[in-house]
Amino acid sequence: MKRGWMFFLFAAMTGWCGNLYYYNHGEKIFLTPQKGVAARSVDGGQRFRTDRGQEVTIGKRLFVKLKKGVEIDPLLRRYGLKLIKKMNIGDLYLLEADSTQGAIESADALHELPEVIFAQPDIAKKRQLR
Repeated sequence: MKRGWMFFLFAAMTGWCGNLYYYNHGEKIFLTPQKGVAARSVDGGQRFRTDRGQEVTIGKRLFVKLKKGVEIDPLLRRYGLKLIKKMNIGDLYLLEADSTQGAIESADALHELPEVIFAQPDIAKKRQLR
């Protein structure tokens, strides 16, 4: 019994218990947290490796595009988000969560709502030579 509890505690601390992912064109991209310093381009960001091997940094911000006529304020209150900027492209918004984890989870939850066209955390990808 004690070993089982220790395994559960280890799994929770390493992120094994909850699958982190974000949506990219409707497809789930799974994330594995990485150690080290985050890229300077994303303020307070956290490093991850995708299930495709790409290294990315995700900060506290996310982009959300709503269907025409949908109000952003109820969603801000529901998910505890802050409006940073309404973009010049349709109903696209830049929002901020309290943490990187909050940004990822909020983007996932918003993406699954019928009134949302897409929601994705602000992602900085590491450049790779081809």
